[in-house]
Amino acid sequence: MFYKRDEVTADLLCCDVKVAGKTWMFHEMLPGWNLLLGHLGSLPGFRSEALGAIAHPPFEKSEAVAFQR
Repeated sequence: MFYKRDEVTADLLCCDVKVAGKTWMFHEMLPGWNLLLGHLGSLPGFRSEALGAIAHPPFEKSEAVAFQR
C-alpha cells in the first residue's frame, strides 16, 4: 500500500508492506527507498503507476494498493 502523510510543509510518500502478519512501514526519506521501489517493481503484477497516482493533489489523503498476493 502506498500513501502519503501530510508533514505540514510537504507530503511524505510512504509504503506499508505486510508479510506474515506483520506490517513494515517505509518512507521516501529512509536510506534504501529506491532499492525498495526497485525490488517491488520487479514483482509480477506490481502496479508501477500506484506511487505516482497518490502524489497529486498535494496535502490530500490518497492511497493505492500496488501489489497484493
